[in-house]
Amino acid sequence: VVSFCLLTSASPSCADELPSASKPVADKWALVVGVSKFQDPSITLKYPSKDATDFADYLVKEAHFAPDHVKLLVDEQATKERVLAELGDKWLPRLAHPNDLVLIFISTHGSPSQADLEGLNYLVMHNTDPDSLYATGLPLSDLAAAIKQRVHSNRVVLIIDACHSGAADTAKGLTRVGNIDSAAL
Repeated sequence: VVSFCLLTSASPSCADELPSASKPVADKWALVVGVSKFQDPSITLKYPSKDATDFADYLVKEAHFAPDHVKLLVDEQATKERVLAELGDKWLPRLAHPNDLVLIFISTHGSPSQADLEGLNYLVMHNTDPDSLYATGLPLSDLAAAIKQRVHSNRVVLIIDACHSGAADTAKGLTRVGNIDSAAL
């Protein structure tokens, strides 16, 4: 269960509502994905791979993540299949525990819902065919489901740097814990 709590002036503290909030973080894991180069060269981006690499370096050097706890996938490594495997099969589900912190960062293209017959939003991975999003893109709803069902941590931070990524917040149960005062913003 990933919990949602947004601090407001009406609700100054909700740590009591969060069962894992009072427990220390046992370990930290990060899956960092950046796609600048695609199989379809017409959709190349300039910065996502660099941003992902810089962010992974920051996590190790400044945020004190163990180097082997940060998995970086850039460009050709960042296929739909590989991202889903690391999230739901091969890496995070085997290592992350309920009291761990899991950070997932994805920087790439995002598709508008109008590009899909059913109105879904997709993340564009290295091997995505923009003319066949359903078969080759990573639906934000599938990403949310993989995180909810396969990542066993109660603390998950999801950062998506892509157009139309706001659609990820519509997935049931994929919410965030916030410690900001919205009135002050």
